[in-house]
Amino acid sequence: MRTMKLIAFLVLTASLPVGAQTGSGAKYGSRDPKICSAVKSGGAPTAAQAIQLFTCATEVDTGDTIYLVENVQVQVASTPRNFQAGDAYNDMEQNSPIYPIRGSFVEYACRKVFNLDASHTNVGKNCMAMQQPHAQGICYKNGFGEWTCKMRDPAVHWDTAVANLAPPR
Repeated sequence: MRTMKLIAFLVLTASLPVGAQTGSGAKYGSRDPKICSAVKSGGAPTAAQAIQLFTCATEVDTGDTIYLVENVQVQVASTPRNFQAGDAYNDMEQNSPIYPIRGSFVEYACRKVFNLDASHTNVGKNCMAMQQPHAQGICYKNGFGEWTCKMRDPAVHWDTAVANLAPPR
């Protein structure tokens, strides 16, 4: 019986086209949002951890749009600062140190793929991308002691985005 199940599985997976997607990114023709495990380090997150934490906090599938980031660069300040009134994220632990971050990234917003016919398709052009070259933000701990990193370029808005792009893979 196990052999029959294995053969059926191999036949089914072999018939999938190369690059076929099965996660939430499939309906957008993109990769899936990244999922990260929690980081609970005692000190500041490293730059590599900040990239991972920022990426996982930013990438999301809302049901009709998927938001993804690429080319993320982050610098973490060496000295923390205290909570300030403008820092008020719902999950923020206000008594923990807050590390300023800065960097850059490209943010994609992609709509669901459709392909009705040759003149009514958005395949390979269902995304908008926005360069955020001077992003700034913070890394902070939530009530469970887990780090979160968020940043944006305050001078950039979606009305400056480039449209009709292929999604990131």
